Amino acid sequence: IAKLLKAGFDAHGARRDAPYDIGVDLEKGRYCRVQVKGRERAHHGKWDFRFVRGNPRTGAGTYAYTATDFDITACVSLSLERVAFFPGVHASIRLSTADFLRPDSEVESWIRALNVFNRQH
Repeated sequence: IAKLLKAGFDAHGARRDAPYDIGVDLEKGRYCRVQVKGRERAHHGKWDFRFVRGNPRTGAGTYAYTATDFDITACVSLSLERVAFFPGVHASIRLSTADFLRPDSEVESWIRALNVFNRQH
């Protein structure tokens, strides 16, 4: 949310039971839904993000997101304090540390994902 607010977007947290974490009001009645997953650190230089709903500790298990649950996927490196955005719903995404550290990668990835969203809506 902080990264999007800093970039000038009206971003806010979603309801607890929503299948996405962040809502972004794009004006003119357009609303973009962002699902966020974070990792503390890389494993052998790779950041693996798995996108599933639910909690295995509750007894109900985990299950996949559907193609309509959210519009943009966000992968957050907590230790690097960096985010990468991708259009659409993904089951998993693998990134390298270099992917997060590229100059302007956060803004560029958001704009790319938002352009795909805008074309579809």
